[in-house]
Amino acid sequence: MGTEFDITPGKKAERKSTKEKKEDFKKSNENYFEGVLQLRGWPEDKFNQIFEFIMESSCRITKHETHGEDIDLYLTSQKFLQQLAKWMTQRFNCQLSYSNTLHTRDTRANKDLYRVTVCARLLKHNAGSIIDYKGEKVKITSLGAKPSGIIITTGKRIFLDPKILQE
Repeated sequence: MGTEFDITPGKKAERKSTKEKKEDFKKSNENYFEGVLQLRGWPEDKFNQIFEFIMESSCRITKHETHGEDIDLYLTSQKFLQQLAKWMTQRFNCQLSYSNTLHTRDTRANKDLYRVTVCARLLKHNAGSIIDYKGEKVKITSLGAKPSGIIITTGKRIFLDPKILQE
């Protein structure tokens, strides 16, 4: 049921599993992609590290677009894209935003199929950096959706505006 025969002249008939058929489709169709990695404001040396990480995997880049200094990479594996995003947050100081787009509906499995977009912006400040925020010196303690810091003079914990960390 989940297999198909591969019959080519002069070759013994081989069964292909559903997974192998999907991999063959990915290899044959250059427009196929499951996710998009959007790199915004990344220097070339860090982009090269990301590119090498992608090349070491079984995931392929089917298409790329450049918009000035910004790059969009179209990848064949949604699962790998999520692993790559996790690796990037551990390796670099970046802010990620995820979005899903409904691509099609699998009528056999009765499921919606989505494409994932991950937008990665490189932050200028790290945890532990001291910045001037609203006229006071603040030590950044955590980054993420709600960055926070401690005012050095008073020791009071405050939440920072994420836009300040990108400037």
